[in-house]
Amino acid sequence: MSAIPINHRATVKARSMGRCERCGVPTTYGEAHHRRSRSVNDAHQHCPCVLVFLCGTCHRWAHAHPTQARDEGVIVSKFTTTPEVVPMVTPWGVRLHDCEGGITYI
Repeated sequence: MSAIPINHRATVKARSMGRCERCGVPTTYGEAHHRRSRSVNDAHQHCPCVLVFLCGTCHRWAHAHPTQARDEGVIVSKFTTTPEVVPMVTPWGVRLHDCEGGITYI
């Protein structure tokens, strides 16, 4: 598995405005979380549509509660070939994350 490209990490952090995309808490030391398994090696492996900026608490929660995290869109099945169409519940509403780092509210 390769490292997350710096520009993708920066795009995701900018999209979040420095806040955890799950709980909304401002976080200086947030973590880029892969919504879909890093082991899936395709064009979306480290894509902004797969990455979300989470605080450490929410990142640990996502891995400890995969079923609920999947219900919230914080985790996406590794069999999903189009992760950009899987919505995520955020404090600002339900939204889609596109491959360029943009947001569409649904």
